[in-house]
Amino acid sequence: MERRNQKTESGTESEKNPLNYFGMNLKIRALFLLVSALTIAGFGESELGLDSVFEENFSKYESDFKRLIETWDVKSNHWSLSERFLKFSSLERSFAILDVKPAETITLEATISFQKPLSTGWKAGGIAIYLDDENYWLLGLYQRADSATNASLHFFDFNERLSNVWSAETVSATRLQKFSGAKLGAAAKLDWDFNQPHRLKMELNPTGILGSISREAGAEIARASFHFDRQPALRFGRPALYGSGAAFSFSDVRVRRDRIQT
Repeated sequence: MERRNQKTESGTESEKNPLNYFGMNLKIRALFLLVSALTIAGFGESELGLDSVFEENFSKYESDFKRLIETWDVKSNHWSLSERFLKFSSLERSFAILDVKPAETITLEATISFQKPLSTGWKAGGIAIYLDDENYWLLGLYQRADSATNASLHFFDFNERLSNVWSAETVSATRLQKFSGAKLGAAAKLDWDFNQPHRLKMELNPTGILGSISREAGAEIARASFHFDRQPALRFGRPALYGSGAAFSFSDVRVRRDRIQT
């Protein structure tokens, strides 16, 4: 989306000046050390141990939310279980975060359906590489605010929030080299329908990150990748699911991790 650095996934906000390269790296490294310390202290890695591959269809919990939160860090008033689906429904933004250690190499896949809007503002749902609420990558389905008239109402997008700057991959001080991605963003002529399942995939490695979107039948319809080079960027995190301003269903999550932080 043009000038996305002036918008959040749920509306508009005043753009903050990003930190310089070295300051940004120091902040991200400090956040990593904090997350690692909490994990070592016992807050994390639950039943997954050190396994690098994880598959989830949510049916094993038998609608028991207490069992779910042994594996996923979620907010009960935003998320619920229904057979093989994890469902989100809230006006507020929220993450369901896999309770594992941060990793530098992650492949995350999930099937998502946008069921219905709950507000007249911006709505979004998708998959994320998450460090904290101010630092994450997000690949998702978006619906513009009802008042918007200058672009597609429905679209797909792929963005980074870095030190609480939304769409940091487009801001001059943190701009990343982008490859392909012509079908992503509000200006692209690529739509989605309510209750239509889409397969979202995100691949993070030390040199960059790739996002792709497929229809349920398996045909890829869009992809984009960003190369990090020496630019500041979020280079590690935990797999997560995301929702804001609407009702979504998630299923068939698959995660592969390598270069796991210890």
